[in-house]
Amino acid sequence: MENELDLVEVPEIDLPAEGEEDSTDWKAKAEEYKALAEKNYGIGKRFKTKLDKVAAPKEQPPVDKSVPPPAPKAEEAKLDRADKAYLLGFGVKAEDFETVEELLKETGKDLDSLIGSSYFKNVLKEKQEARASQEAIPSGSKRGVGSQKEKADYWLEKGELPPADKPELRKQYLAERLRREGGGKRGGF
Repeated sequence: MENELDLVEVPEIDLPAEGEEDSTDWKAKAEEYKALAEKNYGIGKRFKTKLDKVAAPKEQPPVDKSVPPPAPKAEEAKLDRADKAYLLGFGVKAEDFETVEELLKETGKDLDSLIGSSYFKNVLKEKQEARASQEAIPSGSKRGVGSQKEKADYWLEKGELPPADKPELRKQYLAERLRREGGGKRGGF
């Protein structure tokens, strides 16, 4: 040990023989022993802790070779050819492979347990439905929210003038209204 400490020995108590009167001041003895114990207690405790650390053998868990290596980390979850073939066998389309990789990262599960989960099935179904509805809309069409408001017929049916910030639409509205009401004759108003 690095520092040799002076340990104080506690003197033995002399007890009076039988029949003799005890003249010992027990209160003073108790105080003395208490002071010695407090002094030695901290030192002893530190030495015991050091001894326990040195004496305790460092145990390493036994390596079990029958246990398979850990699954790849969630960040490293990439699908290889075998995984893709496996997914195709379950009816997952190639367009959904990216979704599968995202779910593998998100959940931390392996591919087998992911495919069996209802969460995976619901997410995949939502993605497929969204893709199907997007493909159903013809490209180049004006089928969108508010596209009817760009036509004079919409405003004629509504019975209102188009907004003032759209002068070209107002011209179309007036021309169509004149055509419908008076056959294009002037003075119909």
